[in-house]
Amino acid sequence: MSKSMRLTDRAFRYLGNGLILSQEDKLQAEVSLTEARQKAQTCREWIQVGLAYLELGTPQEAAASFAKAEELDPQNPSTPLFAAIAATDLGQFEQAHKFLDKLDKISPQNQAAPTAKALLHLRENNPQKALAIIYPEQGRFDLTVSPPVLTRFAVAVEEYVFSRELPNIDNDLNTILVLPSEKKKKSQEAAETSSAPDTTEATGTQTETEVKPAEKEEATAEAKAETEPKPIEKEEATAEAKVETEPKLAEQEAATVETREESGSDYISPALLKEKLAEAEVKDKEEADKLSALPGAAILWASKGSSKLKKAWDLHDAAGDDKTECLQALREARQDLLTAYTKDPHLNQLAYDLGEASLGIIELAHPKGTRLSLDELIAVSRAAQYIDTALEENEENAYTLHYVARAALLMRQLTKAKQAWDLALKYFAKLPESHYGLAQLYTITGDFGSARRYMGLSLSSDLQILRDRLKDLQNFANTSGKQ
Repeated sequence: MSKSMRLTDRAFRYLGNGLILSQEDKLQAEVSLTEARQKAQTCREWIQVGLAYLELGTPQEAAASFAKAEELDPQNPSTPLFAAIAATDLGQFEQAHKFLDKLDKISPQNQAAPTAKALLHLRENNPQKALAIIYPEQGRFDLTVSPPVLTRFAVAVEEYVFSRELPNIDNDLNTILVLPSEKKKKSQEAAETSSAPDTTEATGTQTETEVKPAEKEEATAEAKAETEPKPIEKEEATAEAKVETEPKLAEQEAATVETREESGSDYISPALLKEKLAEAEVKDKEEADKLSALPGAAILWASKGSSKLKKAWDLHDAAGDDKTECLQALREARQDLLTAYTKDPHLNQLAYDLGEASLGIIELAHPKGTRLSLDELIAVSRAAQYIDTALEENEENAYTLHYVARAALLMRQLTKAKQAWDLALKYFAKLPESHYGLAQLYTITGDFGSARRYMGLSLSSDLQILRDRLKDLQNFANTSGKQ
């Protein structure tokens, strides 16, 4: 292996140290790539350097590297392909088209070309042209396996689709995930504080040798001052340690909020949501009273609901595009589970199944090509309450945490969603749904580098997720075309 290739590999290792790149890793990768460029002599070496720059998120340097590669081997198909990707990243769409035209001449059957062209059309905000490639009148469309092309294409799909699916509301972006164990600990601390004996006497005076409680506290504080950092200093140190690795989601979302039509007919004010949620809770209470009067024990209704839920997902896997039977089975399952929940909400697995069924109904029944409505947002909020109950059973269940995150993301509670998905991946590192969810989250906040990294992990496990999203792209594009 040449010196340039070894240096490039070293840069890739730095870039692969974490899903959220630290400034130190970026700096080390840049140092290695600067030296690799000085040593590069062959087309292959320059292509590898260019790919590393794409991974680093510096398309200008990547474009220069691919230009060097083209000089050395004008017939290498990888050069115009990745040069087109760099040009697309830079927003140089006309130049990207020229590179892809050259790729067609050099390699007419190149597998990555259709995905690269669809990506370019999406970035040009022309989904109809992208769909003409994805769903051709003749032949077929095969997704490329090239990560720089595939992940960018998938993120572009989410950038178009998911931003149009989320409810048009400015929700509490800083909602924090509080685990049951944390709630229990705080509750215990509060109980201990309230039950602590009062050390001050109502009457009488203290002796001269007795130190007053306040003086004891002051003495203790002075003793600790030199050895223990102040809470504020601790918080500042923690914040400085995190700033390189954890993006400020609220700030990123705030930067993109202007792209939402807040004055449009689909805008939902937080006040309206709060009012409608209160009304829904009253109706739910009335419905719960009716359901709890139905004959049969909670465990019987829970068993019936669980069986119907399994049947629903079997129908989902067996069905094609028509999910009517699955949706009906989900609704029947939810009804039985809800009946059980009104009788005994803490029955093992019940809250989890009810939350899963509720979210499944919302996502399957949602009219394709439309934004999440107020009624759907209320339903998501109710589902989130069931899932929070399920979390009390086992806060280390990756799938429960995934559902917590999914509900939070749909309500635009970005901080809570990220915390829940991070925890889910701690307990199940290869959960593709969590990787895809984080890719969606980082896409809508504009952190496309992180979005591509999580997207790559998700698609390496389950490419069908993207294939399903292409149908959603088609629905949204068709809906937009009719307006």
